[in-house]
Amino acid sequence: MMQKTSWTKLITIWFAFIIVVLGANALFPKSWNFSTRLIVQELIAIAVILTLNYFWIHQPLHFKSDVPAKTILMVNSLTIIVCLQAILVWTQTKNANVETALIIGVCAGVTEELLFRGILLPGTLSHFSGHAGMWRTVLIVSVLFGATHMVNLGAHQVIEATLVQGLNAFFLGLFLAALYLRTRSLIWPMLFHGINDFEASLGVSGSIIYTHGLAILPLLGPWILMLAVSIFLLRKSKTQRVYEVVE
Repeated sequence: MMQKTSWTKLITIWFAFIIVVLGANALFPKSWNFSTRLIVQELIAIAVILTLNYFWIHQPLHFKSDVPAKTILMVNSLTIIVCLQAILVWTQTKNANVETALIIGVCAGVTEELLFRGILLPGTLSHFSGHAGMWRTVLIVSVLFGATHMVNLGAHQVIEATLVQGLNAFFLGLFLAALYLRTRSLIWPMLFHGINDFEASLGVSGSIIYTHGLAILPLLGPWILMLAVSIFLLRKSKTQRVYEVVE
């Protein structure tokens, strides 16, 4: 029988992450550039997440998968496609800031996956059972993931762009949850998340804050695709295997 992770612990570690994201920048010297600020901020966040988990939450973090290689390859079909697309975008983007994009991809991929798919997802899953419970878990954590991206409002990003970012993070969260639950390894959602953010950040220079709105229509296709793939990966016949991640 799985041991439940208390809601208090799950909410506390999420709030701790939000506080680090919102508060760390205020403590950094103004002379630091964007990349330095982001790296230090993420290192602080990782330290907070791992410390709280080790001493208080005790949620096992799975990196080595026990899933057959054939299944991992099938589940990661979209990961392969996104990787090829990122390479194509990289080669076609003029003045691509590869260094900044890599830093953003690695930082977001590692830190956010440790928290959301590594701790919050299995911790929330421990409170539910059955196929409906699995989907309640995925939706709850994806909503939290989307809501977390609303912190850019505090950095004076326009509300239209922030809402689109939040929605994009929600649909991305659905797929990342499915990826983790089917592979039972954080490596794969970290990889997909990192590649996704790397591609999105290739044109970034100095900031990832949008001062204008983001078009929603170009994102509808990817959102529908991620939702459809998530529904397929987390179909009813896979429910029992999914719950093994918290047993």
